Amino acid sequence: MAGVRLNGVTKIYDGITAAKDVSIEIEDREFVVLVGPSGCGKTTVLRMIAGLEEITSGDLYVGDRLMNDVPPKDRDIAMVFQNYALYPHMSVHDNMAFGLKLTNYPKSEIEERVTEAADILGIRDYLSRKPKALPGGQRQRVALGRAIVRKPKVFLFDEPLSNLDAKMRVQMRAEISKLHKRLDATMIYVTHDQVEAMTMGDRIVVMKDGRVQQTGNPLDLYNKPRNKFVAGFIETPAMNFFEGHVKMEDRLYFEGEDGKVKIEIPAELEGKLPVAAGKDIYFGLRPEHIVPEQERKGNLRSSCNLKVEISEPMGNEVFLHFQSGLNPIVARVAAAINPKPGTELKMYFDTTRAHFFDKESENAVV
Repeated sequence: MAGVRLNGVTKIYDGITAAKDVSIEIEDREFVVLVGPSGCGKTTVLRMIAGLEEITSGDLYVGDRLMNDVPPKDRDIAMVFQNYALYPHMSVHDNMAFGLKLTNYPKSEIEERVTEAADILGIRDYLSRKPKALPGGQRQRVALGRAIVRKPKVFLFDEPLSNLDAKMRVQMRAEISKLHKRLDATMIYVTHDQVEAMTMGDRIVVMKDGRVQQTGNPLDLYNKPRNKFVAGFIETPAMNFFEGHVKMEDRLYFEGEDGKVKIEIPAELEGKLPVAAGKDIYFGLRPEHIVPEQERKGNLRSSCNLKVEISEPMGNEVFLHFQSGLNPIVARVAAAINPKPGTELKMYFDTTRAHFFDKESENAVV
């Protein structure tokens, strides 16, 4: 196995920059997830690592070897694609063995590797079938098996679960995480799904507009987002944002620009926030930190009367949608609290968990 290092890697297509000055260091045997909205450059980065796209500028290393001009077949990297990319006329066995046959592995070793991978993935009973006879989850296992038999230095995954139904995605997330632990391999995984990123990655790289926004473990991104984009992208439903400014009266307050929201700020943040006329900021609070009276704990004092517009039961919890002036608000509450639309609730704001972002740069203030 080997680590992967990108130093200032840039990719430009016909004058359009798809990836800009990307620097990431992935340790040997680490599972790293690249996440971001469509068009953010994450798949472009993956394809440059695989050698399927040329690097415009910057350097790519696998282990200690510079890979910029190394052909894909010589990089010892295996890639699992979104659409499985299986040969329809070949059996599962032959799909998995094909790459080894091309490189003239002995027949006995091919059989050993295919059988071992099939046992790991639970598809030994399907080796004689054609891909069209398999459901999506089993096809994805075949694609994984084709990568596993090569025993590469690095595994690359390009949104491999996006074609599966919700239940199968959850199952395959767990299977790939188990596979990483079993193979003890370096894996780089691309997705637009925040849940996949948070549940699978040792570290997550958040991208937007071709640039890396923040790199860290899941809890770092959740608790300490570097900017408003990361704060709003990580987690579903997204963080609530209120535009306004901080002011000092008898205590420190955040006041929304429409005058509808006035929230007391913890005293320990005094001196750390921009208290100045005309200095606008964003106040951010996650849905689980806006709670009704029934879930109020500790000394939560800031509150606001809000009318429920939509109630979304999710089984073990409910998402409540409100509107306060210009601000849509979502709260995540217990399943027992399921008010009808039109109900007015007193909602409390846990300001000890608040985030503040400069309006102009959108970078975190504290």
